[in-house]
Amino acid sequence: MNRREMIRAGFGIGAIAATATVGWSLYGKAERNLARKIRESFPYLTFSDELLEQFCSDVSSQYGTPKEEDMDQVRSIFLLSTDFFLNDADESKALKYTVLYHPLINPCSNPLIHVLPH
Repeated sequence: MNRREMIRAGFGIGAIAATATVGWSLYGKAERNLARKIRESFPYLTFSDELLEQFCSDVSSQYGTPKEEDMDQVRSIFLLSTDFFLNDADESKALKYTVLYHPLINPCSNPLIHVLPH
């Protein structure tokens, strides 16, 4: 391998590394933006940063980056993905993440079932 081939290989590896770095930083930025929007939507609820990080990661991997017009649905999915309704919508209790809610994946999960009359 001569000097020119080594320089070309170095530039190629550098370009791949730069592309991967930019992609990962944009992905993290989208998740941080989603986390900020959810935190701002529910200032009256208590939940950990870890819960929010896990939820945002799951939403991003399942659905991609949500658009602004989809935020109402994402907020609903957030609440359904926690134990909020299982605790009778008690705003004083800290939320715990259960699983990313999706009616086709976990259709038996009905957090409102205890509200319905028997």
